[in-house]
Amino acid sequence: MITVEKLEKGTYFDDAFKISFRYDPTTVAKVKELAERRYLPEDRAWEIPAHELPALIEKVGLSNIKSEEAVVQALNTKEIEDKREATQERLKGIKPIRDFDFKTAPLPHQIEAFNYGMEKNSLLIGDEQGLGKTKESIDICVARKKELIKTLIVCGVNSVKYNWEKEIQIHSNESCVMVDGKTMDVRVQQLNDWYRGSAYFGVINIESLRNEKIQDALYLGIKDGYIGAIIVDEIHKAKNGGSQQGKALRFLKAPVKIGLSGTPMNKAEDLWNILTWLGVERRSFYSFKNAYCTMGGFGGYKVIGYKNLNDRNAELNTVMLRRKKEEVLDLPPKLYSTEYVELTTAQKKQYRDIKNGIVADMENILASVNPLNCTLRLRQLTSGNPNLTDDSPKLDRIKEMLEEEIIPNGHKAIIFSQWSTIAKDLGIELSEYDPIVITGEVPPEQRQRLVDNFQTNPHCKVAIGTIGAMGTGLTLNKASYVFFMDKAWNSGDNAQAEDRAHRIGTVGAVNVISMVAKGTIDEAVEDYLLENKDLIDRVVDGKGSKQDIKTILKEIQTEALENHLNRLEKNIHKFSAVPDLSDENFAGNLSGVAIRFKLFGLETKCIIKERKMEKAIKELVRVLSVPIHVNTGREVDVLNLKVEFSRNVPNNLTEIVDTVTKLDGKVDKETLLSLLPFIDNPKEVLEKLEADKERDRQSTDPYSTQNITEDSNNLFPNLNAQNSPQEALNAQGATIPQPEQ
Repeated sequence: MITVEKLEKGTYFDDAFKISFRYDPTTVAKVKELAERRYLPEDRAWEIPAHELPALIEKVGLSNIKSEEAVVQALNTKEIEDKREATQERLKGIKPIRDFDFKTAPLPHQIEAFNYGMEKNSLLIGDEQGLGKTKESIDICVARKKELIKTLIVCGVNSVKYNWEKEIQIHSNESCVMVDGKTMDVRVQQLNDWYRGSAYFGVINIESLRNEKIQDALYLGIKDGYIGAIIVDEIHKAKNGGSQQGKALRFLKAPVKIGLSGTPMNKAEDLWNILTWLGVERRSFYSFKNAYCTMGGFGGYKVIGYKNLNDRNAELNTVMLRRKKEEVLDLPPKLYSTEYVELTTAQKKQYRDIKNGIVADMENILASVNPLNCTLRLRQLTSGNPNLTDDSPKLDRIKEMLEEEIIPNGHKAIIFSQWSTIAKDLGIELSEYDPIVITGEVPPEQRQRLVDNFQTNPHCKVAIGTIGAMGTGLTLNKASYVFFMDKAWNSGDNAQAEDRAHRIGTVGAVNVISMVAKGTIDEAVEDYLLENKDLIDRVVDGKGSKQDIKTILKEIQTEALENHLNRLEKNIHKFSAVPDLSDENFAGNLSGVAIRFKLFGLETKCIIKERKMEKAIKELVRVLSVPIHVNTGREVDVLNLKVEFSRNVPNNLTEIVDTVTKLDGKVDKETLLSLLPFIDNPKEVLEKLEADKERDRQSTDPYSTQNITEDSNNLFPNLNAQNSPQEALNAQGATIPQPEQ
């Protein structure tokens, strides 16, 4: 990410900009391609004249540039204007292919989607958030009402059901039935009433599809011809074909299928379930993945890259229509900035205490959660969780901005957090602004009423909510400021939350402000999001590089976070004496030695516990032996009492048997047998072997020289150059238990 600042007076150029970025040889090379530029050693930045800014944008891409408001106009030039010009030329004079009386006037790009949907029975509308996908799908289905009979709308997010109800009222003259009864039996009855009723649209949440009664009712509705079209909103929620939602999606069959998603995919393999439902993809998941994914890692089961991207995009483009805001709308810009705050002295101490507490409770942490989850308390502390701290520097700064800048200028603001506890506390602290608060606890039917209040009530200045509950499906375009107390790791979730304000109807620039506590994990999160926010878009558009894809696939995607968590993880293994069992640390080596080494720390702890347990058992036997001696006269030899423990430790038995075979003749038989983990009593086995030999001698023809081949010194008499350890043991009536796969 390149930061661009307007200079009042440049060092080398009168009208100049200062550009700075984290060192990257590729970016440096692109900057050096500019005709005029000067390096500023003291600032570790570059100075370029204003007329070189469009050239810089063309070389690095507008999406990779972060700027302040002063340079927005200068940035909003070359790349955006070219794209918008080309798109507007394509949309110029476009008319609906069917004479249809739109209730609300469509924009040119919405007419394009309308025409696209009138010609296709399978359609994936992948427009960016805020471009009106809902209206587009409603218009298509209403225009095809006669052939479709009824349209079912499946909501990937439960909270947006009532938003659909409102959108249907706005954009059509049709009515709808909300399938949201308290029990599944009630919902089944609502579906049956809908089939027989006059309402054209039926709205249901995707979670209901997991129920067999609902599935049966929908199957009959489709089979009997009531449901002619199915719209699946937020279809990427059902991308995993193995999940309950993914399976529920595939059974929904109808003549017309429309999927809606602003981010239809994060990974190539996520497309399979969506394309299968749309009827485009007929291969199995494994065939599809092998066609477009490069496999690697241990066992070759991990996706490490993608291939045949052109073929994948060609397949996707047969059903997908995707447009960006910058191409089709003349929306005001989004201005990104970061507000840094410093934790109080008490909070800094508490932050350190939480980290130290994680290290001190290593054993319980290993048994319950992973290191990443442990960091949640750290993030909650920096955001002012009232259960952890009485102070919130982030909230104090937001209050200051509301009082001095936002409210006096007639603006409204949205504040997001990941946690409902923080959101509800913000609602109390900012009560003077008559805020609305939307968390997961607020019933879906109430959310739209709260949104309407924010949009229309001049006294309601602030909307507060969690990213999960308020970040999708709602229109809050009266807000000019969007604050993030904390951000989700998924950049797509954050982008959707931002777009609650940046939508059709937005007036003026939307200021997106990230609140970051200095010297904390907040900085690692912000660095990650700044560097990787556009990766998903590039991959979806077929422009992603191999490095982009690798970045998306990484489980933890930033160096800063890696360092933060790796230190914690190393301490966990260090203080608990438990080795890191990940196969990559052992090059995928599954030999017996490697396995034992992996489990060495656990085995050491096991030995210590066995000693303590043995001592306790002997003491218990000693106490119990007293009444036994008194009542029976029998004495119990506690000192010579042998306590054996069986450990559930994997062994490479083939290696062990091979070792025993090689030691035959060099070590006594009892010792050799004791090395075999599946033999508990070597003496008993030896006695059995002698008994077997004696039987063989008695049954052997004494006059046959072929059978007099006994070698009493050979532990495995049937083992020769052609026999395996397994065959030898089979000859003795024993088998080698095979290790679990």
